[in-house]
Amino acid sequence: MPLRSPWIDALQPLLDRDELKRRVRVQPSPIANLSSIPFESACQRVEKALEAVFYPTEQCLAILSRLVGEAYAHAQAAYPDERTFLCGVYSEAVPLPDFVFPVCLTGYGGIGKTALLLALRRAVGATVPLAIDGQPKFAISGAWQLTVRAQSSAKDILRAASGSDGSIESLIKTTRKMAFRDGVSRLSVDEFQFATGSPNANTRLAQILLSLGYIGLPYLFSANFSMINRLLRRPGEELERLLSKPIVLQPDSCYSEDWKETLRAQREVAPDWFVFDPEEDAPIVHAFTAGRKRAAAHLLWLAFRNEYNQGKVVDRAALQRAYHSSGFSTHRIETDIIVSQEIQNCPNKHRKDLWCPIQGTELDAPGAFAARGVSQREEALAEAEITMALTKEEKMGANHFKRLSRDQGKSGDVVPLRRQRVPPSAEDLKRNASLLRGDL
Repeated sequence: MPLRSPWIDALQPLLDRDELKRRVRVQPSPIANLSSIPFESACQRVEKALEAVFYPTEQCLAILSRLVGEAYAHAQAAYPDERTFLCGVYSEAVPLPDFVFPVCLTGYGGIGKTALLLALRRAVGATVPLAIDGQPKFAISGAWQLTVRAQSSAKDILRAASGSDGSIESLIKTTRKMAFRDGVSRLSVDEFQFATGSPNANTRLAQILLSLGYIGLPYLFSANFSMINRLLRRPGEELERLLSKPIVLQPDSCYSEDWKETLRAQREVAPDWFVFDPEEDAPIVHAFTAGRKRAAAHLLWLAFRNEYNQGKVVDRAALQRAYHSSGFSTHRIETDIIVSQEIQNCPNKHRKDLWCPIQGTELDAPGAFAARGVSQREEALAEAEITMALTKEEKMGANHFKRLSRDQGKSGDVVPLRRQRVPPSAEDLKRNASLLRGDL
C-alpha cells in the first residue's frame, strides 16, 4: 500500500487551473432592496461588496498557478509521506532549506496585490486536523500570511509568528520547527508600505525580508514601487537575494475579456443600480482608472453615492460625473500621471511610486494582459470619446451599424482600407486622453 501524503493530496487539485479559478473567485450575492435601506447603510453595503469582489483574470491565474506549483514542490520535498513528517517533527534539525529566495510581487497601488494574496490563502490556507498512528492530532495549515505594521521589526514579526520570545536566531529556529510541524507550504507577507516611513526603513525592510527567508518556506512579499526603490539602494548581495524573482502585476488591457469580466463582477453587486455596459463602457472606465481595480471599485461606489438620493441609476454619464467629482480627485490625478508616463515612457519625477523600477520581469508578459500598447489604448479612448458625444438616437444607430460590421466580419472577406497619417506626438496623445475624460 503506497504511503500517504495529505499535504500533497491537498494541493494536487489546485494544479488544475479551472479548479483553482473556482476556489479563489469571490462574487458576493446581489444586494436586494437597496432603495429601502438608509443612505449611509446602503453606501456601506455597496462599498464592502465591491471590496470583496475577486475575479481571477488570466494574469492572476498565471501567478497563482506558479505559487501553488512552488507550494506543491515544497510539499513533495518536505512531506513525501506521513513517516517522513513524523521523523522531521521529532528531529532536532528541521528538514527545511537553510534559505529560500523570496518572490517579490509588485505593481501599482490598488492593482490587486493584496487581493491576490487573499486568493492564495483561500486556495491553500485551510487548517485541518491530522491524526497519524495514534499521535496527538496535528493542526495542518497550508499557508501562513503575515502582516507588517508601522513599528514592526524582524524580531516583532518572528515573535508574532512563533508566539515566543528570544534572539533573532532562536526565533528563527522556533519558527522553522513550527512551520514544519504545521505543514506550511507557502508564506506570504503584506502591507510593507506601513514600515517604509522612517529614516532607517531601508535597513529594517532588508532585515525583515532576509530573516523570513531563513524560515525555509517558499515565500512571497508584496511591495509597492516606493518599497522597491528603497530596496534598490541596498548592497548588491542583498538585492541578489531579495529581488531575484520579481513579478509585476499589470493592469489588464481595456479590450481584454478579463477587464470586462471584472467590471461585470463589480456590476453584479447591485445590478438594479449599476446599469452601465461592461462591454461598451470598458474603455472609458479603463481611461478613468488606468485599469486599477480598486480605483474602478471606488468609481462605482462614488457614482452610486452621488446618484442614490436622486433615485438615479449608475450609467456611463453617472460614472463620468463621479470621475470629475472631488471624491475621485486622488485617483484622477494618479490616472493622468500613469497615462502620461505610458505615453512618454518616462517617470514623473514627483511620483516615483507610480513608476515601476523593475524591467523585464518573469510573469509580466505571458499572454494578452501584456499586449497593450499606446496605439491600442488611444484607439479605445478615441472611440469612447466619440460615443459619449452622441445622442440617444445616434447611439442606437451606431450600435446597429457596429453589429452589422461584426456580422460581416464573421461571414465575409472584408479588406479594411487604412488611412495613412502622420503618427501622433506625445502631446497629441495626451491631449486626446484629456479630451476623452473631459479635462479640457
